[in-house]
Amino acid sequence: MFTSSTGSVNGLLNHQTLKGPQLAQLDKVLYNWFTAMHSIGKPLTGPMIIEKAKIVYDEMRAKCTFSDGGLQIV
Repeated sequence: MFTSSTGSVNGLLNHQTLKGPQLAQLDKVLYNWFTAMHSIGKPLTGPMIIEKAKIVYDEMRAKCTFSDGGLQIV
């Protein structure tokens, strides 16, 4: 039984099985681009989507700056 393998109720409460995307902002931008291209009838292929994801990822990395307050997206 799952609850007996967690060791305690606290272990069960802290257990998380669903994870969000590691790059949520990239997913959001890529989805918005995809829906915009789809709405104007532009055919999209897997390689086109991957290439756009690479471009957006590179642009996002270029906009990151480090400061003494941590990482900031500008």
